[in-house]
Amino acid sequence: MKKLSTLSSALLTILVLLTFSLVGCKSAEEASKEKLDERTTAFFTALEKQDFETAKTYVTPETQKVLDVVIKDTQKYQELNTEKKEVKVEIIDRTVLETSADYKIKIFVGEDVREETIHYVYQNNVWYAEIPQEQITIIRYITFYNSYDAILILFNKKRNIHIIDVKYTHKKTHKKSHKKSHKKSKKKHKH
Repeated sequence: MKKLSTLSSALLTILVLLTFSLVGCKSAEEASKEKLDERTTAFFTALEKQDFETAKTYVTPETQKVLDVVIKDTQKYQELNTEKKEVKVEIIDRTVLETSADYKIKIFVGEDVREETIHYVYQNNVWYAEIPQEQITIIRYITFYNSYDAILILFNKKRNIHIIDVKYTHKKTHKKSHKKSHKKSKKKHKH
């Protein structure tokens, strides 16, 4: 009977330890998701504020290169990117594995809404967003407040007007000078 009691105590102790370890694992997993949620929010907040140095701390080195392209865009089109809108990111769904995660998010820019999936990688005990060049529109959507296409059109119109004026003026001047020199040569040949 004493052996049975000792065996029961041992089994009960093992069950209690297993229960605590399972709860502990789940808590670590939940803590990891919370940390990733925080990093996601911080990354998009930095983009909204155009704080690219901070944003770079949340992404892979490859994505930092994509951010460099967006930085150049914001500098180039700065005078046209004046209409600021409220940006909000809502996490819809997440799939978190040991070394990677996919976050389905909704990005609200003013009244406009866009759904995207952001991929994360776990490197050196830290989660980093991995946004390839093909998804650069996600970053532009936020930094240009959903007006990147309109800004490009305005920029190109502004640039094309100058090109058209220069070509038109050049052709007109060239034709006049060509006609005058042609009349002069005819007069010379008559004498």
